[in-house]
Amino acid sequence: MPEDRATLRFTRRYTASRAEVWAALTDPDSRSRWPAAPPDVTAGMRTIEPGAVFELDWRRTGEADSIVRVELISDEAGNVLVLEHARLEAHVCMRYFGFWEPRLDEFAQAIGGERK
Repeated sequence: MPEDRATLRFTRRYTASRAEVWAALTDPDSRSRWPAAPPDVTAGMRTIEPGAVFELDWRRTGEADSIVRVELISDEAGNVLVLEHARLEAHVCMRYFGFWEPRLDEFAQAIGGERK
């Protein structure tokens, strides 16, 4: 990765089942409960492993292309969502921190809470 690129990584543990979290991420009716990408973003599916992971090619006007990866991991304590936004130009990282953080909070409310 070029030196001027960065990755943001968010990790959240949810009380909802893995199937519920996946459905909330991918089902069109569920997705409508939480905010979409900005209007100047084109997000195309890059890869998907149903129930486990998807990656999006993220293209925003005026920025270098980046990749958003969402992965669900189950462990003995529950279900963890890992969101990585990679290949970001360093100067836009804080903007995306401010974009993803409240959306993950809204997502937690939409699916019934987050376990700390």
